[in-house]
Amino acid sequence: MGQANIQERLRPELSNAVRWRLVAVGILAVGSLVLLMAGRVSERVDKNSALKKAQTRPLLTQVNAVVDTLLDQYQVDPKWVKSWSVFTPNRKFIREERRVYIPPGFISLDFNHDLSRALAKYDVQVVATERTRESTVSMHILNDGMIIESIAFVVKRDLK
Repeated sequence: MGQANIQERLRPELSNAVRWRLVAVGILAVGSLVLLMAGRVSERVDKNSALKKAQTRPLLTQVNAVVDTLLDQYQVDPKWVKSWSVFTPNRKFIREERRVYIPPGFISLDFNHDLSRALAKYDVQVVATERTRESTVSMHILNDGMIIESIAFVVKRDLK
């Protein structure tokens, strides 16, 4: 009997609080594994969407031609336009971007409307946002839910 008493003292039962903590640790471990796997899946999705973006390059050439034509129609001087391409860190193409300086009399709503009509045949949409405080209007050209080109119109008071 003395032997059994000593064994019970050496192997005390776990309290309910410790059990719940172990269960919580187990749940957190499973959750972290799920997040790790989700991260790997999203990396694959990102790679696939980067490939999809690269495939829009021929469409982008046509879109650029339409934008250039409209800028010319709206009498925007080519010196007022700055263009560049945006890439991921591993040099995969994402989108084209332009900053266009415009005079105060430029009506961006009309440009947006004309751009939308001209690009409708390519099955792309134009979405615009205005920042009144900064005197800018940004137009994003979307194809399959992805931005393929962004145009930021910035009002410059000294342009005519």
